[in-house]
Amino acid sequence: MIEGDIFAYRWTDADVLYLTATTFPNHTMERVHEKCQELKSGAVFICVTQKIDREDMKLLDMEVLSFRWGVATIFFYKKL
Repeated sequence: MIEGDIFAYRWTDADVLYLTATTFPNHTMERVHEKCQELKSGAVFICVTQKIDREDMKLLDMEVLSFRWGVATIFFYKKL
């Protein structure tokens, strides 16, 4: 497990990536979308609150869950 600046690491070796993007502004989400290119085929990406709109990211499921700070939608993707 790696914690830290998501843009400081390569995503090529990730099997599962979890990102709480609840407060991310649009320009940060644009960078997230770009970084998704690095994910290998079959990698799972779990993103809290924000959708990933890329043709190579298949939405597997979404759930609304309660956290200590409130309720959020969790999106589960698989890299094609």
